[in-house]
Amino acid sequence: MIEDKRLVFDTISQQFDKWREKYTPELFDFILKECQLNSSKKCLEIGPGSGQASEFAINSGCKYTAIELGKNLTELMKAKFGDKENFRIINDDFEKHDFGNEHFDLIYSAATIQWINQEIAYKKCFELLNENGYLAMFRMWDDLKSPDPELYEGIKTAVRKFGKIHINSTYVLDLYQKRVPYN
Repeated sequence: MIEDKRLVFDTISQQFDKWREKYTPELFDFILKECQLNSSKKCLEIGPGSGQASEFAINSGCKYTAIELGKNLTELMKAKFGDKENFRIINDDFEKHDFGNEHFDLIYSAATIQWINQEIAYKKCFELLNENGYLAMFRMWDDLKSPDPELYEGIKTAVRKFGKIHINSTYVLDLYQKRVPYN
């Protein structure tokens, strides 16, 4: 029995890669354009799983870092992208990992951030972002509503005030730009 439910997909990494619904190219194009992701930028992907939302960022030439909790999924990512000079993966828990003084121009999560303690996830992302950096979260339609009503209302308010949203038939993308001071 898996004690940490966040590791459930790690136990079926090959099947997960094969059967997981794929993201649309329009989603990636939107992020690339809005964030101007290129070789001068640094990005962090939280929970890349089998890498289905990784290639667009790696191919942009940015300095790509991923943090993946699952050991099997980390090895799968290394097998797929380990030959790329701008690729780095950390096998650790995002909630606990110390990034030191490292900051990013884009932090993104493809249907992963909802598995992270909500009291930690958004604050840590904000702290890790460079000024004017972006947080992109894309989720399945089913994941739109947070189980915490107060947080859900706060997220809706932040989207209206700071975010851009891109929706297609399968996925929703929330894109926020960090602005300092935050008010």
